[in-house]
Amino acid sequence: FKGIKPHIHSADNGIIKSDIPSISERTQYLVIEDFQTYGLDGSITESDIPQNSTPIGHNFFWFWRNVGRTGKTNFELGKWGLGKTVFPASSNINTVWGLTNRFDDDRNYLMGLSVLKTHHLNNEKQIKRYPYGYYGLFTDKEFEFFVTPTDEEAAIENFREAFNIKREKSKSSGLSVVIPFPRKEITSDAIIRSVLKQYFYPIISGSLIVEVADDDKNISKQINEHTIFELLEEMNLASDYKKLFKLCLWSLQLPETDYITLKKPPLENPARWQMDWFLNDEIINLIKAKMDLFEEGKPVAFKIPVRTREADGTPQICFFKVFLEKDELLREADAHFVRDGITITGEGKRVGNKFVRAIIVIEDKDLVKLLGLAENPAHTEWQKNSSHFRGKYDEGDKVINFIEHSVDKLCGLLMKPAEGIDREMMRDVFYIELPDGEDESDDPDDEPGDEPEKPTPPRPEGKKLPFVLEQEVGGFRLKKNPAVDGFTGSIKVATAYMVVKGSPLKRYS
Repeated sequence: FKGIKPHIHSADNGIIKSDIPSISERTQYLVIEDFQTYGLDGSITESDIPQNSTPIGHNFFWFWRNVGRTGKTNFELGKWGLGKTVFPASSNINTVWGLTNRFDDDRNYLMGLSVLKTHHLNNEKQIKRYPYGYYGLFTDKEFEFFVTPTDEEAAIENFREAFNIKREKSKSSGLSVVIPFPRKEITSDAIIRSVLKQYFYPIISGSLIVEVADDDKNISKQINEHTIFELLEEMNLASDYKKLFKLCLWSLQLPETDYITLKKPPLENPARWQMDWFLNDEIINLIKAKMDLFEEGKPVAFKIPVRTREADGTPQICFFKVFLEKDELLREADAHFVRDGITITGEGKRVGNKFVRAIIVIEDKDLVKLLGLAENPAHTEWQKNSSHFRGKYDEGDKVINFIEHSVDKLCGLLMKPAEGIDREMMRDVFYIELPDGEDESDDPDDEPGDEPEKPTPPRPEGKKLPFVLEQEVGGFRLKKNPAVDGFTGSIKVATAYMVVKGSPLKRYS
């Protein structure tokens, strides 16, 4: 900390002064280590953007030298080149170190970075200090501020010991990141909860293991496909995630023959839910055979084709999978869109059917590429107008819409149709009296028999409504308001199955 100390205490450097710890005291720190990865390979003196499109052989440049751009290809998890900025942003002094062991040459390198605002040191008012400060070696005589990492064995061993690094000196390729003085909201408990919520799919599938250790709290947890269910109980999260994780486990064990695979749509048309493109008599019969199971809360699996086309490319069919089950205890949809192992957390809110639990899995490499380009830097949603995505595909926005609406469309196929509408049922109990001159069907687009989307009961000034409407599990309750006496009218209630867009009452079929 010797070199950075005067900078983090300088004025206007972007650090909240009350958050600055006493560097002379015991250092709290967060270590993040990955294993069975490449490490930061490539030249440690590379300073220009590589012409090679693959990050392999240039990972050192993309991690340390470049901000806001990425070397990751279309088939890899990140796209924006901003993920690495999370590391210094997680430190109260905006500082991070990285120790790498490289798979290609088994070399070890240590370097560090602090990101502040442009600032002046307190005793150097005329000298402007720029935002990026590095820990490393400055040996270039022509470019005095060009930094290279240290490979000095004694310095690296001191670092490994000081921060309890688990990575071995040799044959342990990957990257170890050390964040000193992490922000207070970054706790072992919060990390475990985030891992369970956002990485349940690769963990249950056996492709990811996460270990969380906290010496201060005597916590040591390994989250893998076997322990993940135990952790839910231990952390009182079973009510939130147990059914979801069971659906995930079911989906991973399901043979291909148990999927309902929809027909491929025509290649000449952009993606949309035109049902006659996807269904034939055989598929319709398969869906009908699953209706009772779906109503009973049993899971159902679909394999969905979607047409994509890169700009100036040829159209092709990609597939994604949807696993869903009905749960009338839900208050809102429990839907999770998983793109190549990453859960896109904000997309689940777009599902309209609130009684469904669903996992939408996108693993087709061409579809992974399309959706990855549309993701925002935080990987929480797909943005159809983002600079990374716009213009890359022929009507690519329709592909995203198609995937987002897939759960609601499939629920519509699985729901048993009503056997008829009884407009006279309970007419003596439910009724809303409309003001004079107001017609229920004054919308010119209404067909005969359509009901208004949201009838509003008259509310006489100074008077309370004669009824109370309450939500119930799986429905609602309408009862007399005990605070109102002498009501002699009636109340009318119209209900319809939920639809993705528009008025359910008008679009009832």
